[in-house]
Amino acid sequence: MKVMGYHISVKQISAAELSEVAKDTRFLSGYWDDKTLTIYLLKRDGVKEKRRTLWHELDHAITDLRDSE
Repeated sequence: MKVMGYHISVKQISAAELSEVAKDTRFLSGYWDDKTLTIYLLKRDGVKEKRRTLWHELDHAITDLRDSE
């Protein structure tokens, strides 16, 4: 997906995989990695939860990308 001219990847991963990319994952359903420009979503979540998490992580991405310009 393209956001503000940047290509952002979205990947669905397991909880174990999420713990490898994020520090404290106890309460996370997703994660924005500003170094790799990737949004991670938990595979186990339903469609509604993934949609909510995607919008939340996109907000982080837009904020980070806007601040870096």
